[in-house]
Amino acid sequence: MSVHRRKDGIWFAKWREKGKERRRYFGKEGEEEARRWDAQKAQAEANRANGDITLVELASHYFDAKVDDLHPLTRKAIIAYLRDAAATFAEKPCELITKQDLQTLRKNLSHLKPATRNKAQTYLSAIMNWGVEQELIIRNPWAGARKLKEQAYRVTSNLEDFKAIRKEAAPHLAWAIDVSLNLALRPGSVELLSLKWDCFNWKHGYVQIRQGKGGGVKRAQMNPSFLARAKKRYHDDKSKGIPWVVHYKGHKIKSLRTAWRAAKRRAGYQDHPIRLYDIRHIAVSEMLAGGGDPAAVQHQAGHKDLSTTLNIYGHVLEGAQKRAVKLLPDLGNDESGDKR
Repeated sequence: MSVHRRKDGIWFAKWREKGKERRRYFGKEGEEEARRWDAQKAQAEANRANGDITLVELASHYFDAKVDDLHPLTRKAIIAYLRDAAATFAEKPCELITKQDLQTLRKNLSHLKPATRNKAQTYLSAIMNWGVEQELIIRNPWAGARKLKEQAYRVTSNLEDFKAIRKEAAPHLAWAIDVSLNLALRPGSVELLSLKWDCFNWKHGYVQIRQGKGGGVKRAQMNPSFLARAKKRYHDDKSKGIPWVVHYKGHKIKSLRTAWRAAKRRAGYQDHPIRLYDIRHIAVSEMLAGGGDPAAVQHQAGHKDLSTTLNIYGHVLEGAQKRAVKLLPDLGNDESGDKR
């Protein structure tokens, strides 16, 4: 491993991996970063040879490798898990981590829902899987470990409920509901509240969105009505130098919880279990119930597989199935059989 500078001033680190030369580039101002990365990789190689690379060290290399793919909030969550819930084993060599450490992680997060504890397991296990792929560690000690059983959430709200609450919502919340519905977004800090106007392709009518789950990118199409309203807001925000699609008086919003609770109360829904997140489910359900092609809805929702869309929203397709069978041709009601 070594650090070099090209003739055009670009700094890069060079090493050999599986008999092939590999390079990583750091830009014209990246000498310090390149040398630091090179030193970390050299230390990781030494630790791997001795079988003592720790989970924290492995996570550091994972962050470097996934710098363009990992959402900043996901990275922040992983760091928090390593610092707190996984503190007792984060500095242990990965080779010494056991499934008992997974139980410790769950215990330290016992005040949270099973879904959140499963998320922590998923994040840390993904780091160790990556370590195995990169040959930095021999095995993932949590491979095959089952996740906690999550209680399925049943959406009891519908579009009319959201319309009623939207009428009582503050302007920024009403617009947030519109954006979430039309783009099938998760209305939290990762997707909706991080969405910027530069993600909009006005010419072709779609939006490129970095998703929270998995950190993938989805392309959501806009219907003409929403596109027109969005474009009007875009020009207004642009003139004021506001980059955020959903904001409060030009300022980035961290959470919509307070505004949502206030709107629910004014609309008489304070005792209803309806969540703002349900708007995403409503969006998918409405598209499917209206006859939208499941594969197209899958892409709009950002589901990785069509099976995810069908498994979660299969019940919505029952009406579409009934409409579909009515399209079958009638061969007649002659029950006399063969008249030869």
